Amino acid sequence: MTPPFLDLIRMTTESIAPSEGFDIDAFLKALTQRPGVYKMLDDKDAVIYVGKAKNLKKRVSSYFLNKEAAPKQQAMVARIARIEVTVTHTEGEALLLESQLEALSASLQHHATGR
Repeated sequence: MTPPFLDLIRMTTESIAPSEGFDIDAFLKALTQRPGVYKMLDDKDAVIYVGKAKNLKKRVSSYFLNKEAAPKQQAMVARIARIEVTVTHTEGEALLLESQLEALSASLQHHATGR
């Protein structure tokens, strides 16, 4: 069942695939400054990270432009095979959607591992 707040969200999904010759500069240039949620996925489409942003362009760019990122963040970025971006009307909607996606992702991981 779809949560009611999802009906209010203008969903736009964009994907990137760095391992397939992805042009990060072109993607970041085209990425909206609107609020939304981003999902980072590995090469098996497993969710690595789910995040929300007041400004998607600024937040997603920070992962690729921060030359002094912590080793943990660098390792995460190295695993990214695709990023899905969902644009929302407000930051509040992004927060709700992020929460739902995190719960769904955790549930799917739980079922996949049998724990």
